[in-house]
Amino acid sequence: SVGASSPCHARRCLVRRECCGARAIMYSSVQRLEERRSTGDLDRPSYLCELVRNFTNEKRSVAKMALATQLANFAYDPVNFDALRELNVMDLFLDLCRDPAHVVGEDVPAARCTAIGAKGLCNIVADRTHSALLSCDAERR
Repeated sequence: SVGASSPCHARRCLVRRECCGARAIMYSSVQRLEERRSTGDLDRPSYLCELVRNFTNEKRSVAKMALATQLANFAYDPVNFDALRELNVMDLFLDLCRDPAHVVGEDVPAARCTAIGAKGLCNIVADRTHSALLSCDAERR
């Protein structure tokens, strides 16, 4: 049986998710992950970069929250982990939790910002590298 701390294997990838005391293990073959990558459409890294750029440049709080929600949803997919790491999206989620008024604005409830940031973090820490980065961030504080 494959345990929660097993490394990725050539034929089966183990993705461990632990959040709020819940634990789920999802298995997906490397082949299945590769099949999910689009070939003719806009490539994901470019699309994710555009979402981050739009979030950064957007002035309206409601639109920023919609973009943050989209990024949190993309953080669930292992295909996106590398691109999200390069774009420092985990920092965006942390900032939503730490200082929502500064990131989004005063007109969105802080609890809503924190919830979206926390959802994004719960999704993205399924990636071991993001999980290690989050641990390092916590140790610095």
